[in-house]
Amino acid sequence: MMILLLFFRVYHDNNINLNILELFNFETTNLSQTILNLILFIPIGYWLKHLKISSVLLLSLLLITSIELFQFVSHRGIFDVVDILINTIGIMIGYIIFKTVHIKLH
Repeated sequence: MMILLLFFRVYHDNNINLNILELFNFETTNLSQTILNLILFIPIGYWLKHLKISSVLLLSLLLITSIELFQFVSHRGIFDVVDILINTIGIMIGYIIFKTVHIKLH
């Protein structure tokens, strides 16, 4: 589902949003999309639960930045630093949950 949402959306113009403060502009921020982005990336924290938190943070930033760059280059989305922040937080939430609760998924 994530692959469909991230890479098979309708064509967008090449845009870049580097304004991190837009996260706090509630007139332009779509709260439901922000929450969905957060929730969709929580499971990735499960896959990284065996790593140290600093490694998870670095890998998360690299992964999400790569996704954003690919979306930008392929015209499937915009390069948005707010998405990088929200998605990374989602992965970190998942990491913390699965590291502390010890849930085993089969």
